[in-house]
Amino acid sequence: TAAPSAGQTGLNGSEVHKLAIGSRESKYVTFEKNLYYVLTVVSEELWERCWRLIREQTAAVLEGADWLEQDLRTVRAVMSIDTAAISEVALFRQLNRWAEHRCRKEGYPVVPEFRRKVLGEGTLELVRFPVMKLEELQWEVVPTGVLTYEEVHALQGLLSKGGGFLMRFAGEPRQKPLHDMVPKRPKDEDDPYGPTRRNARLLMSKGQANSGMAISGVHAA
Repeated sequence: TAAPSAGQTGLNGSEVHKLAIGSRESKYVTFEKNLYYVLTVVSEELWERCWRLIREQTAAVLEGADWLEQDLRTVRAVMSIDTAAISEVALFRQLNRWAEHRCRKEGYPVVPEFRRKVLGEGTLELVRFPVMKLEELQWEVVPTGVLTYEEVHALQGLLSKGGGFLMRFAGEPRQKPLHDMVPKRPKDEDDPYGPTRRNARLLMSKGQANSGMAISGVHAA
């Protein structure tokens, strides 16, 4: 999935950079922080690289402290991505964590009414509740109180039947990053002397030997 452009999201490079980079100690960051900040502002390529990092390391990015300090516009942009390395219930968990932090920051009690208030109109619609398991909805979503009784009832009925679609919430699972979809190689291929490699070398040597014998026979004839 292509990264949204700055014009599409309304975000500037520094906002995306700040979220993608996270702490200096993140094992996913290989660029010097201040230089990367400057380059991200002016480079569309690095803008794309920031979004690629968010898509491919979603869980690591959202678990960082910088996620809690993002504005609502950035939060919505992240919740809108179609490719993510995180389950839907874990994505909701991080959205709820952001909402609780924003409540405390603005001096609101951390209760359902104010969670919904800081999330604003339209943010919850970006969560793909229909792809969750019924147990995830009941144990992780319902206790937060961000959904109405009618929404919970409709989703429970939907998920008890094995999933489906509701008009308000998207029912299509997010795609996984490409590296998550590539099958892993058999373990012995990591070992140059593993059985698969040994067998391949043996067959190759036999084939070369047979080829040599055939050639010798031709010359002898």
